Amino acid sequence: MDPQMRARSGMSILEVLVALIILAIILPGLAGMIISSRKAQTANIHMDQAYAYGQLLMDSLALTPNWAHWTGSQSSKSASTTIAGKTYTGTITPLPSGSALIRVDWVQGNTPHSIQLREVLSSSGLYR
Repeated sequence: MDPQMRARSGMSILEVLVALIILAIILPGLAGMIISSRKAQTANIHMDQAYAYGQLLMDSLALTPNWAHWTGSQSSKSASTTIAGKTYTGTITPLPSGSALIRVDWVQGNTPHSIQLREVLSSSGLYR
């Protein structure tokens, strides 16, 4: 076979085999990185939603006129909401200092997660 003709005829079976071996090595690692990235993105979305719910609880607490009476009782109050199919439970615990600890819990997969926010309020319920 003429060398010029062979150069134009395409790839050899050996070249195709080497390319397939390289792809077989690279693709599983790439797929693993994509899956890990997706899990991290989902976890970040849920944490953002929990934080937004905690902020909502803080804002509603700031508008509560009887905040000063409630802080003396030292009892916690809980509320739940569902955002995009995920249930978040918020717990507001008054602290003796006049502030409040807000904890938002949710379950992602089989793993429980939570965030805590602290708010300082005046006796009238408004932000200090």
